[in-house]
Amino acid sequence: MEASITLKDSGKKPAPYIHCLVRGKPIKLTPEEAVRQLYIMVLKDDLGYPVSRMELEYGVTFGRENWMWWMKHSSTSSTKAARARKGSISRRAM
Repeated sequence: MEASITLKDSGKKPAPYIHCLVRGKPIKLTPEEAVRQLYIMVLKDDLGYPVSRMELEYGVTFGRENWMWWMKHSSTSSTKAARARKGSISRRAM
């Protein structure tokens, strides 16, 4: 990992950058990025996981958007939604 660290002038003083194994470009080396790159190396070198199957900073949706999708695509959603609004069943039971 040390071999892939370079210094770049980014203002007042040089900042360390590392070549990201997944993104394929230089990334500013922060403590978080160092841990991320070390973990990628373990997945790749020790466990044989292919880099092509890795993705960083993957977006995940929580909350209302998932509820609305379920309501739209569920065959019995209108009945359950009406009962949930009346309080006869909890959302968790659905």
